[in-house]
Amino acid sequence: MQTFREVVNERDWIWIGHDPRYHDYLVEGFRKVEGGVKHLVIRLKQPYLENIDQDLEKYGVFSKRPFAVGQGCDGSGGDCCFALYFHFCMNKGFDPIAMHREAYFERDGRHYQEPQPEEIKKLADWQGVAYPSQWTEQTYQGLIKSLYDINNRSLVEVLTNTVDESNVFSTELPTRSPNPRTAIAQVSHANIPK
Repeated sequence: MQTFREVVNERDWIWIGHDPRYHDYLVEGFRKVEGGVKHLVIRLKQPYLENIDQDLEKYGVFSKRPFAVGQGCDGSGGDCCFALYFHFCMNKGFDPIAMHREAYFERDGRHYQEPQPEEIKKLADWQGVAYPSQWTEQTYQGLIKSLYDINNRSLVEVLTNTVDESNVFSTELPTRSPNPRTAIAQVSHANIPK
């Protein structure tokens, strides 16, 4: 699906994609409201902004923001959850893209889409994300819950295995050689806060 149009302003973030298979448009919209955002996903034959504006106001589902670790899935928090995942990985020295690829590349094959951390973070920060000041075992468990709730279970498996193998929450030094996934990430995600 190709992006047809994207509208971003202080109040609204609307993405419109053209779907040639169905000869229509897929629209995902967010609207900032008191205490959170309204979220709507809808298919339209014609993507008139005034209709999208009305539908978003009338049918948009409220979701609390800022999004925090441990927050459950309501269909709107995927970007926020991934921004927290990238933040955790960069903070602990993991390569978030390599782990995502390990989790999904074989399953998705030629349809695999590598995540774009800068774009994800931009939308997540626009919505509002509460990044932990320190990643503890408790905040990490909240991240695992959120990733699981947004149905990223393969990524949860790879991440938990990597964390378990690395002993990042242990005060003792690991006794075995480090896993390559735990090496300091050499990715160009400089804009991800640490």
